[in-house]
Amino acid sequence: MNYQSTILLKLNGIMNSLTPREKKVAEYILKRPEDVIHFSITEFAENAGISESTIYRLVRRLKFTGYQEFKIELAKELASPLINVNEEIGPEDSTRDIATKVINSNIESLKNTLQILDPKELEKVTEAIMKARRIVTLGVGSSGVIAQEAANKLIRLGLSASAYNDTHMQIIVCSLLNENDVVIGISHSGNLKDIIRALEVAKEAGATTVCITNNINSPITKVSEYKLYTAVPQELSYGDVLSSRIAELTVIDILYSIIAIKNLEESKEKVKKIEEALEEEKLQP
Repeated sequence: MNYQSTILLKLNGIMNSLTPREKKVAEYILKRPEDVIHFSITEFAENAGISESTIYRLVRRLKFTGYQEFKIELAKELASPLINVNEEIGPEDSTRDIATKVINSNIESLKNTLQILDPKELEKVTEAIMKARRIVTLGVGSSGVIAQEAANKLIRLGLSASAYNDTHMQIIVCSLLNENDVVIGISHSGNLKDIIRALEVAKEAGATTVCITNNINSPITKVSEYKLYTAVPQELSYGDVLSSRIAELTVIDILYSIIAIKNLEESKEKVKKIEEALEEEKLQP
């Protein structure tokens, strides 16, 4: 049984940053959460074959003060079961089956992302963007497409935004920023050296740094003042790139919508001007 649990989503998100012993505890929780909520910490340690101190360290990584608080919150979240839709696509699947599985996986990724997104963090990021002199978005490869889309949307709101996917230009641009600017780095893994280095340069220059990533506690989060997380299931063996991009685009859409609503009349006016300008570019019948 899969569960719509923020704790389990966070465990998936921090998996790559755990020590081997902590990872063993996390994997046990993910596989047998129903058992864990009934264990004392001693029973958990015995059943998982790991020390109590390792369990406690993992619980602290999840921002709980102790094992009991963790267990209570996990029990609450397990009260909402979620049907597993991360089904494997096989050669025997029809076109309809494949379409259904891909769409269901994307839907689950978005639902999971909603669970793990922090509204307070979203507010802080949107406030920083609205006050910024300039917004720079960074991405490499397919994340570069997301970075460009983010800049495009912010420009439509009348903000000064630009996207860069060339790693050399990212460093150059970030080195020229200051405390009035915001940089948004996008990386599904959170481990891309080039994006991390660009954010470091931006931070040293005084800019506000933001990351959008699927990997909690990954290196990119260490150089980002604000973190926005997606939650694409780690176990997806197909379509994971597509699912991650859809989740990242949705986070961008959320930021866009919050900013538009906060400046509703101004946003409407800018959209109207854009539509009027584009109308002249259309072929007349």
